[in-house]
Amino acid sequence: MAEMINRPAAETALATHRFRRFSPFKEFVNLTFPWLEFDGSRRTNFAAEATGYAGTQHLAVQLRMDALHVTRPKRRAEAEGHAYIKFFWQLSGMTELAQGRQSVTMHPGDTTVCDTARGYDLRISDDAHFAVLLLPYDACPGWPGIADDLVATRLRDEITARAALSALMSAMRHEPGNGDAAAIDGVVNSVQTMLCDSLQRTAAPASRHAGTIRQSAGDVIADIYGYIRRHLHEPDLSPGALARAVRLSRRGLYLALERQGLTPARLITDMRLAGCRRALADPARVQQTITDIAYEFGFSDAARFSHIFRARHGMPPSVWRERALQDERFFVAGRTEADESPDTETAGEATPVLTNRECGVLARLADGAGNADIARELFVSENTVKFHLKNIYRKLGVSGRVPAIRAAQHLGLVE
Repeated sequence: MAEMINRPAAETALATHRFRRFSPFKEFVNLTFPWLEFDGSRRTNFAAEATGYAGTQHLAVQLRMDALHVTRPKRRAEAEGHAYIKFFWQLSGMTELAQGRQSVTMHPGDTTVCDTARGYDLRISDDAHFAVLLLPYDACPGWPGIADDLVATRLRDEITARAALSALMSAMRHEPGNGDAAAIDGVVNSVQTMLCDSLQRTAAPASRHAGTIRQSAGDVIADIYGYIRRHLHEPDLSPGALARAVRLSRRGLYLALERQGLTPARLITDMRLAGCRRALADPARVQQTITDIAYEFGFSDAARFSHIFRARHGMPPSVWRERALQDERFFVAGRTEADESPDTETAGEATPVLTNRECGVLARLADGAGNADIARELFVSENTVKFHLKNIYRKLGVSGRVPAIRAAQHLGLVE
C-alpha cells in the first residue's frame, strides 16, 4: 500500500482485475489496502472485480464482489506506520461498518468514512458495489481530533459526497494517456479538498455542543425519523445509537424529541408498532405469524410485544389484525403518531398521557439520574422535579422510581 500511495506521478495507473477465486482476491486486497483479516479464507466460490487508480498521494478503487466479512485488527492498525482516511460510497448492495463505539449500515447512495489507524469491522453483502478512496492523514488537517465523531457514521453532506463520487467515477472510467495522469491527479486532489472541508464543517466544535441543534429543528427531527426507519429491524436500536447517528449528545436528542412530546425510546417503539400494524393489516401477509412480524420490526420478545401492543391499542394484536382485515376503515382509524410526518402536532398523545416535561424527567430517571442531576439538566429546581415525579407515578399507577421505570419500559416509553 505504501508503494502505491507514494509512487511517482509517472507511474499513475488505472487497472481492472477480475477474480474467480478467493485466494488471489485476498492477496490483491492486502497488497493494495492496509492489511485486513478475512473470514471464510477457505471458501471456493467467490467472484470479484476491482478497478483501481493509484495516484501520487491517494488510491481510488471501485469494487464489485460477493458477500465478505473482513476486519482490521486493532493491534495491526496500531503497529503499522502508515495511516489513511478511507471513504466508502455504497452503489448497490449493503455494507455494515463498525469502528470504535459507532456503526453504520450503508445502503445505495450512502457515504461513510473510517480510519485505518484504528481497528474496524466490515460486513459486505452479496452483489455489493462500492467505491473507496484512501487519503493520507495530512490531506485533512486536524483529522485525529475529529475522527471520533465521524468514523462509522453516515456523512450528512450528501451534496459534497455525491459530487466527489461523480468526479472519481469519471476518473476511473478514463484510461490515462499522455498528460492525462496529471489531470486526473488534479481531479482527485480537488475531491480531497471538497471532502476534507466537508468533514471539518460537519465536526465543527459549535455543532457538537451538548444540546445544540446544528440545523433547523425540522431537519434534525427528519434525520431522527429517517435513521429509525432504516434501522427498525435491529433489536438493539437504542437512544444511544440514535444520538450518535444524528450527531447529537443524548441530552440534545432528548431535548429535540421533548418538543414533540416524545422520548427516544417511545418514538422507536411507536414506529415499530406502526410497522407492525401495517403488516398485520396487509392481506398479502395473512399467512405470516404475528411473532414473525414482531421480530421483523425489531421486537425481540413476543410476549413483550403483545403486552406493549395491548397497552397501546386496548386489544391483543391477533384481535386487532382480525378487525383490520375485515374492515379497512378500522386500520385507518387505528393510526397513531408514528404513522404521521415528523411535524405532526398531535404526536405523543397515546395513553398514558404525559406532558413534554414529564417525558423528559422520565427518560432521565430511566438513565439513572438523581433529582439533582435531572434538575440541573432541565434548568429547574429539585422541588419541580419532585412535582413532576409525583404526577408521573400517579399516571403510571405506581408508587416509586423503580416501579415507574419498569412500567415505562413495559409501555415502551423508555429504553
